[in-house]
Amino acid sequence: MTGTPQPTARDIENLLTFLPKLYAEGFTPIKSAHGKDADGEVVAFPWAEYEDVVNEFMDCIRRDCWYDYGYVPEDAEKLIESEEAIKAATLPQIRAMLTYVLRGERFSDGWWGHMIEGGYVRRILERLAELEEELNEDGDRSRR
Repeated sequence: MTGTPQPTARDIENLLTFLPKLYAEGFTPIKSAHGKDADGEVVAFPWAEYEDVVNEFMDCIRRDCWYDYGYVPEDAEKLIESEEAIKAATLPQIRAMLTYVLRGERFSDGWWGHMIEGGYVRRILERLAELEEELNEDGDRSRR
């Protein structure tokens, strides 16, 4: 993370606005899937077309303050697969997991949909909300 800016309180707030949008009742992240004919046979490399809010979320985590240029995919995968690890994640670990979520689509079409529908993004954002509260409490204490 050396040389990249840390997320500010506003960056955290902006990212957390996606939590209710991505997990609204009935929300499906994939608008449509392409690459199959009318009979469902694969005729080309399949790809997913995402709802606008998913693309906006990914654009947000693509920003330098969220992107971890030095992340180790295997380490981020271990974190993201463990609900307990996410519950205890630090801000640098959250950045690594968000980078893992973002980059996965490059190697697996539909990855973003899987990460959202599987609740991985929800757990990461919920942990970020907890960290935001802790940071706000620390800031309040330092002003006293």
